[in-house]
Amino acid sequence: MATKTVSLKRIPLLIAVIVAVVTLIGSALIGWRLISLQADNRASLRQLQAEHLAEQLAGQLQIWQAGLRQFALSDGLIPLFEGGDAGALNRFEYQAQRYFPEAWRLRLIPPGLTDTDSSLSPPISYADLDALRFAESTGKAPPVVAEGIGSESARLILAQPVVRAAGDPSGEQPAAVVGHLLLSVRLDWLSNRVRQLSVDQGLLQLQQPRKKGEPQIVASVGDSGLAAAAALHNFAVAGSDWQVAYWQGEQVAATDRMVLIYLAVIALVMVLSVAGAGFFLSRGFGQALHADMATLVTMVRDMRSGGLQDRYPVHSAEAEGAIHTLREELAQLRRKKPAKPAAKPAAGKSAPKNPPVKAKVDDTPDIDLDLE
Repeated sequence: MATKTVSLKRIPLLIAVIVAVVTLIGSALIGWRLISLQADNRASLRQLQAEHLAEQLAGQLQIWQAGLRQFALSDGLIPLFEGGDAGALNRFEYQAQRYFPEAWRLRLIPPGLTDTDSSLSPPISYADLDALRFAESTGKAPPVVAEGIGSESARLILAQPVVRAAGDPSGEQPAAVVGHLLLSVRLDWLSNRVRQLSVDQGLLQLQQPRKKGEPQIVASVGDSGLAAAAALHNFAVAGSDWQVAYWQGEQVAATDRMVLIYLAVIALVMVLSVAGAGFFLSRGFGQALHADMATLVTMVRDMRSGGLQDRYPVHSAEAEGAIHTLREELAQLRRKKPAKPAAKPAAGKSAPKNPPVKAKVDDTPDIDLDLE
């Protein structure tokens, strides 16, 4: 009678599977966490680079603007503008430009300039006129702007008004702008500063806002494809309207959460599956063991009634050897005949004190109690 058997030999296999699953999932979680920590560190470094770049540029602009203010306060500059001596103004330009080694050109511009001039180097453009107009109307330096981006004349424009203070309280000689210092710096100086940054993953852009549309890109470094999305951080550059925009190349936080959730769910499902299989296996083994105990009792009863069967059902692999051996033993006992009584000694003869013992061959088969 063929019977499906259950065995506890599968329990170590299930335990090994559980350990392997937990080990693999744990290793995957640890490995991914290490990768995400490295990505976080790189992202933090790039964010610090963007913030540091904004501070560096602001510091350099402050140096240039402070130098222009210092020259604007020179005692001899106002008389030069009021006197209109072109030669003296040119000599002052030449001497003052030595204090700005990064400068392309330093000009002394009289007030009221309204015409552009593309023949000069660098040219006088509408951006220059806007800066001069702002300085003349407010008496203050305008924000630094980048002009001619992408062209040979690309440059930074800094303007500083030269203001004559009021001569007396009566107002007969009111404060007035008598001229301008116009400093031009090649844009390459700024672009090189930005390109020196190492951005392996991510994007840094120096942006200049426009009245309409997207801001102009003054300089950039990194993966330009990331600019399709919104910047993660924006850092303002003091002394200008610029901002340093930063994009994170690796969406660490969102990706980490999703991957960790997926791995945790997979681990939970696999562990529950293996644990469920172990539960049902142990439950089935208990039922099989109970059935095998009933089989043993049935065999003993059948032997007493003379109806010992040739085969009995086995429900657990561990009890198979015991049931088979017990059945053989019961069959041997059933076939064994009762021993004959010993013969009485003849009259006048006494039984030997130590009768020889005849060795008997034990025909009982070995009992195999292999419970593996």
